[in-house]
Amino acid sequence: MTLKQRTQHSPKVYPPDGPISKEQYLMQVNYYAIREQLITALVGREVSDAERQILALPLRHGGLGLTDPQEIAKTEYKHSTQLTNKLIAKIYTQMLELDYNPLD
Repeated sequence: MTLKQRTQHSPKVYPPDGPISKEQYLMQVNYYAIREQLITALVGREVSDAERQILALPLRHGGLGLTDPQEIAKTEYKHSTQLTNKLIAKIYTQMLELDYNPLD
């Protein structure tokens, strides 16, 4: 799994507003590594927030595709929960309809 895939996976698994997890901490570390080390090395200087947003654009739109994992975290988590809500509901329904008595 590449670094980009890992940073896109974490927001789907952990809610963005909860207590900070190890994965969220690592996502923040990745954000600063991309912003302060990689982009600075590529451009030769620190970039402004506006320039950072331009660099996050896809190549076909004039950027470098260096997405900001913190920006997409809430959207990715929302999409993930929307996609899995039906499955979760089915799992809960099966549990409630299960006629199981451990004493029998």
